[in-house]
Amino acid sequence: MRLKKPLWITFILVILIGAYIVISTTFINEKAYMKRAWDESNHNKHIINWEEGEVSTNSLQDKNIKQLFIPKRNTFAKINRSLLWINGNKAVRVLFHTDNEGLIGPITVYFNPFTKQVIGYDVKE
Repeated sequence: MRLKKPLWITFILVILIGAYIVISTTFINEKAYMKRAWDESNHNKHIINWEEGEVSTNSLQDKNIKQLFIPKRNTFAKINRSLLWINGNKAVRVLFHTDNEGLIGPITVYFNPFTKQVIGYDVKE
């Protein structure tokens, strides 16, 4: 049985979207994420060396996602946060060490790897 043209196109689109989701969480451009996180931190003077940030992929649970801090200037973080389910709640975590980690702690920025947008920051308790 031969597939009709619209169904065939839909099938190809689903395959391509699925491949993009897998690739977006498998192949991480660490340098690009460090640069984005550095820009997001407004070039914080306490960061020791932004080019030596630690980049990893983390699986976040719903309660962990809700605990991330969102600055008021980032209005799309909530939308990008809600889209994490698409790739199994995996987020890209960029951690920068600071010159006074005892007082202010490291600076950690989380990104949605599918949209490549900020979803929040860790807050030192």
